[in-house]
Amino acid sequence: MNRKIIGYSLAVFLVVGFFVFMASTQVLGIPLWWLSQNFVPLSIVPLESRFDITVNPEAPTNIGDSVLVTVLNASDQMPVEGAKVSIRKNGDHIHDYYTNASGQALVEYVGEVTIIKVSKTDFETVLEAIPHAPAKWVRDQNNSIVGAIISGVIASVTTYTLQSKRKT
Repeated sequence: MNRKIIGYSLAVFLVVGFFVFMASTQVLGIPLWWLSQNFVPLSIVPLESRFDITVNPEAPTNIGDSVLVTVLNASDQMPVEGAKVSIRKNGDHIHDYYTNASGQALVEYVGEVTIIKVSKTDFETVLEAIPHAPAKWVRDQNNSIVGAIISGVIASVTTYTLQSKRKT
């Protein structure tokens, strides 16, 4: 019977922790695509169909500044011509650019945080942010993880305690 209570407590820990983490990151304004960028997805896209993206400068200072986006094939570091470079800000589509024969597109910085989406047929779509990783997102994500762990522990201990008292 004790194993059942421990199982419930573990399930509560995982569910509460996950929901607290997701809710807090959304309240703090961290995009979901940024949170999941470090997870390794099960992908059917072969390595030679991935992009290697360079953004220069990584942290422009003025709205309207030119930003050079360089798109290379990750497997051979050759330029990718005709890749679509889409600019988004606050979820709104701003403009599309296309890379030249050198794999480069000169785009306009539209303010913090500018999202760059690079796509092309037979390639895995890539998202980048300018600036690359806003410090606020990193700090808020870490705070959300800590909050989720604390909430999960409290919820699971409470569940375990209440279930144990209920059985006696």
